[in-house]
Amino acid sequence: MKNTIFTTIIFILLTGCSKDFSVDINDIEKRMVLYSLFTPDSVFRINLTEEASLNDNIFIYDFSVIDNAVITIYENGQIIDTAKYNADDKLYFTTVKPDYNKNYNIKVIAPNYNSTEAVNSVPKKVEIDTIIDYKKENNIYYNHTVDIIFNDPKEEENYYLIYIGWISEGSNIPFIEAKCQTNDPAIGEWHNLMRQLPIFTDEIFNGQKYKLTFDIKVNGNSTETGDCLFQLFSVSKEFYLNFASYNNQQPEYGDDLMQMLESGLTEPIPIYTNVDNGLGVFAGYSVSRYIYRFE
Repeated sequence: MKNTIFTTIIFILLTGCSKDFSVDINDIEKRMVLYSLFTPDSVFRINLTEEASLNDNIFIYDFSVIDNAVITIYENGQIIDTAKYNADDKLYFTTVKPDYNKNYNIKVIAPNYNSTEAVNSVPKKVEIDTIIDYKKENNIYYNHTVDIIFNDPKEEENYYLIYIGWISEGSNIPFIEAKCQTNDPAIGEWHNLMRQLPIFTDEIFNGQKYKLTFDIKVNGNSTETGDCLFQLFSVSKEFYLNFASYNNQQPEYGDDLMQMLESGLTEPIPIYTNVDNGLGVFAGYSVSRYIYRFE
């Protein structure tokens, strides 16, 4: 990825060599970038692209897709499927779905690239017990507070992601992200206009019933009313680490990350990967869903 190469070049420039040198970015061997977030609700979906260098100057949707790879999926050490490429979606698909608490290994072989592999599993879902709604008479915008209550499993580390959205009936978009904010101790300060994702761990409530609190805008004269979907994602540690490193790369709302890098106000942070000889992430998750109706 661009940030990995950028970090390397900055390190070389700061080490104080007296001998002149040059770096030809085109000579850097590019790696495969594998992204697959998998859940028992669906077959494996695998995005496989080529690493972009500094001088590629491309947008995220223009990454070079690798469409001639052989992708093998293993479950507890046994081959269960070989993914097939779909040209319309520019993705690889399997015909099998993952299951809970089984080890999945993905191996990727493609011409002109080093072979890559990764291992992960799907954590069991943690169900949302209930939603408690408190109407706030003194707040015009975030006029409701909700408590999302769930029981965290004992004697294990758990990692979570939360999503809140309005169910959009009769629309091509099934959900509309709710306008919400939180300063819950588990997440910290967050609102839906930030670039960061609301991910968190069970560090402060391990093995206990927890009340996750959000403020939400409910508008009876728009789509911001009626059935609201609360989704609690139980994610693997590798899923969490990948998105936590993504969050750390994102500037505060309104700041320009590239301008901050160029002016020396921040440093590039590598995105976490669990892919051997490559980049990206291969990680499992499960989802608990709860629908609450705001009148």
